Amino acid sequence: MSLFACKNSNNCVAYAINSDVDSVQYEFICPVKNPYQLDGTFQFSNDYTIILNGEKIGPMDTLIISGPQDYYGRIGPKINYQKYKAKVVDIKLERCFY
Repeated sequence: MSLFACKNSNNCVAYAINSDVDSVQYEFICPVKNPYQLDGTFQFSNDYTIILNGEKIGPMDTLIISGPQDYYGRIGPKINYQKYKAKVVDIKLERCFY
């Protein structure tokens, strides 16, 4: 069973991708009217190279916490994911708008 999951809660959007997903293109829909800031949490675990937004990312198991960024009038963040050579993938991302 493949998993590409997305959920909205208050001002945040979260999604998850597992090993069964070969590729995904997705644009976040902002749950907040007239947002001014964006921050998020990114958790990657992959055993081999994946491609995320056109960039090859080697094997890793890491958590990245992004601080607030100005977000006035910008288009929602886009995700373009390809499994590429990885066999084991677990990606979780959360974007919060303020």
